[in-house]
Amino acid sequence: MNEEVPGVTIPDKLVKRMEAAGDKADEEGVQIALELIEAVKNKKGVNGIHLMAVGWEEIVPRIITEAGILPPDFKPPAPVPQKQ
Repeated sequence: MNEEVPGVTIPDKLVKRMEAAGDKADEEGVQIALELIEAVKNKKGVNGIHLMAVGWEEIVPRIITEAGILPPDFKPPAPVPQKQ
């Protein structure tokens, strides 16, 4: 992403973690996301988190649930039917 997405910088420490994860990189990415959310969610001035999982949108409910950032009364919307 450092070379592909303008303005994005991924710290070397995280790049090395992902590389070391090998075939478990997806799960390592989820763990990194959870750690980052935990590190910022209670900081003064943080009023929300913008989470993008481009191409893997179905992971978002798991991340927000495990991160504890889902409001207790949240009811997910009904799935939108796919056009054929």
